[in-house]
Amino acid sequence: MQNTRKYFLSVFAALALLSSCAPDEGLEIDDRDNFIGTWTCNDNGSSSGASTYTVTVERVGDNDSVRLKNFYNLLPSNSVIGKVSGSSISLPLQVTDGININGSGTFSNSGFSISYKAVDGSTIDNGTAIYTK
Repeated sequence: MQNTRKYFLSVFAALALLSSCAPDEGLEIDDRDNFIGTWTCNDNGSSSGASTYTVTVERVGDNDSVRLKNFYNLLPSNSVIGKVSGSSISLPLQVTDGININGSGTFSNSGFSISYKAVDGSTIDNGTAIYTK
């Protein structure tokens, strides 16, 4: 009886000690996780019209940056850089394949959308790209 009581007290003390530990400080959630992967893009631009193509999103550089390969259907060799914060993504003004691009969007449920502006010098294309898997 005495040994059983000591055993249960030891187990109880160990469980109390383990449950009182602080969570691991090293475990961080990467906001980019939701955006990473290969997506089907349904794009609709004011000048370019509707189109469907594939975009690959990958981590790059800083802990908040992603590369969108084939954004705006500019071939997989062309890409834009996005910044992710929580469920938001922003495309700072940048030039790819001679086109000025910027925009912003949001992840929700199992996909995300980006409203963008693309300017090739003479044509301004305002559009929305919707990404699904």
